[in-house]
Amino acid sequence: MTKPAAGPPRCTVAEMVVVALGYLGVAVVIFWGIWSSGPTTTTMCACGDSARYLWFMSWPAWAVSHGHGLFWSTRLFPPTGFNILDDTSVLAFGVPLAPLTMLLGPVFTLNVALTMAPAASALAMYGLLRRWVRWRPAAFIGGLAFGFSFWMLTGITDSWLNLTLVIAPLLAVCLDELLVTRRHRPSRVGVALGLLVVVQFFISTELLVIFVLLIAATLVAMVVGSALARRTWLATSWRPVATGLATAVGVSAVLLAYPVWFALAGPSHLTGRVWPSITPGWYGITPAAFVHTGAAGGAAAARRVGGYQGRTFPAVASLGWPLVGVLVLALVVLRHQTKAWLLAGVGLLAAWASLSSDRALNHFPVPFDVLAHLPVIENVLPIRFVAGVTFAACALVALAADQVRSDVLAARSLVAGGRARELMGVVGGAVVLVVAFGQLGASVVEAVPLTTQPAESPRWFASHGRHLAGNEVVLTYPAPFSGIQAPLAWQAMDRLTYAMAGGDGPRSALRRAGRARAGEAVLADLTWTTTPQRDLTAASTRALGEAIRAWGVTLIVIPDPHGVHFYETGNNTAAAAALVSGTLGMAPIWQDGAWVWPVPRNFTSLPAATMRRCEQIFGSDPGAAARCSANGGKSAELASSSS
Repeated sequence: MTKPAAGPPRCTVAEMVVVALGYLGVAVVIFWGIWSSGPTTTTMCACGDSARYLWFMSWPAWAVSHGHGLFWSTRLFPPTGFNILDDTSVLAFGVPLAPLTMLLGPVFTLNVALTMAPAASALAMYGLLRRWVRWRPAAFIGGLAFGFSFWMLTGITDSWLNLTLVIAPLLAVCLDELLVTRRHRPSRVGVALGLLVVVQFFISTELLVIFVLLIAATLVAMVVGSALARRTWLATSWRPVATGLATAVGVSAVLLAYPVWFALAGPSHLTGRVWPSITPGWYGITPAAFVHTGAAGGAAAARRVGGYQGRTFPAVASLGWPLVGVLVLALVVLRHQTKAWLLAGVGLLAAWASLSSDRALNHFPVPFDVLAHLPVIENVLPIRFVAGVTFAACALVALAADQVRSDVLAARSLVAGGRARELMGVVGGAVVLVVAFGQLGASVVEAVPLTTQPAESPRWFASHGRHLAGNEVVLTYPAPFSGIQAPLAWQAMDRLTYAMAGGDGPRSALRRAGRARAGEAVLADLTWTTTPQRDLTAASTRALGEAIRAWGVTLIVIPDPHGVHFYETGNNTAAAAALVSGTLGMAPIWQDGAWVWPVPRNFTSLPAATMRRCEQIFGSDPGAAARCSANGGKSAELASSSS
């Protein structure tokens, strides 16, 4: 085995531009359904979590144009509003792209962000790998596999921009510069590192916590390893490293002081765990998940509430046996390279941390047995550590492919001719890349282009919603806190001209609903239950009435379920319409494909028995059920007598 070749030449701007165009081309092919059908009117789905990210794309443009602060909004959860920084608000995307939102709408902005996210992550990884490998194809394929990994694509199909990994390789570049190459002053590198931390904060604080933990573990391993090996690295390197890290901490502390305070103690901030219903440490995986390559389960449920309507990718942790085998081979080939062992350590630690602490799944100690009890870290989902596994795996494969090629080139005893050795080296490196990433490539090819859906609002919202006054508060069925998040997309596409009762995300946890808690529970139950009669009670009308008053609702709108997609409506529209009419004591107005109730200042609820009777007779006709409920059941009597 030969020693690793000398460091690769510096990557030129022209090279990065060409590579960026290549990655962007791949992204456009993957999202061809969007760009060929009209990027202002088509996206992954105006539903599920995609609807939330449409809202997050719309918010910065609204805030800037109205002179409003970015970190808090009452467009959802009126009248108290919600803390934007306590949610997956991805301001790092929404703020720079706000001009596009103002010009072309949030659908276009979301599509730009979805296309950029994997391409930018791949380019960042390529930039890192070019510091470590001489063979450009190894760096290109490594970056491609990273940016378009199952981690990225599974997240992108649901518009989870918060899972974007563009910052991780850039953090590694800065650390590599501080610890190894030292081409630039430590203070300058520290400034760059601090700015990257700030950007990551506005992409995902959860991933930021994970990156900090993994970086800290890497630094500790380097210090301990240096001390045990009695090397001089620790004695000669600590000053520049300390200078760079201290500068990074200073820069990030200054720039994030106010945002961190706002997230932890600002208006409408969350208290307790972010997701109170999730047991810390449980949302993780088992070791088998790393080799299982079948499609992820729960496809039907995902299509109903998650947003993506297409083919399901393998789970985010899926590596497959071929890639696992290549990683083992990589450690043999790269056994003399310290960075390879550090990457392996990061990957193994991240894999261990991603395991669920549920003893029904894993019968051995896992990191979240302890981490689940630590402040802030308790809110991290173990499965998110798979990001570290993905990073380490792609880097190790690229390093191994480059080393195999270099070893063959140096093996003069194997083949005499230089051109023959070059060809054999290319073949050897290519075999490593193909075996490692073949499963990923095949899965992506089968799913391309990704399934897209038209971003359409119900007719009433398209014709009336965008013309409402800014002080209007609209309650919809299904409500956004019910698990059907499409109303958030309707509001976003209406440019947030009105406030919407309730919302989604961690602020929507039932325990945080205050006076509206019982009303929220009734509407959420009516969205899914198969026995709607249990929600048509006097207690339900009181609960809904209290919620309407607590939110300050001025309009209640229920679109005709026959005019919207199946993933945009609940299971009991007639019962919901009867409940609203019974609660307000008035019939709705039929207007552009929706039943609309202007909420009076004072209203008196009607007997619950009437609502139940009306729902029984007009269960397939929400308008008739609502009118029947409002007129005291006279419609039901007429229907019964006529039958």
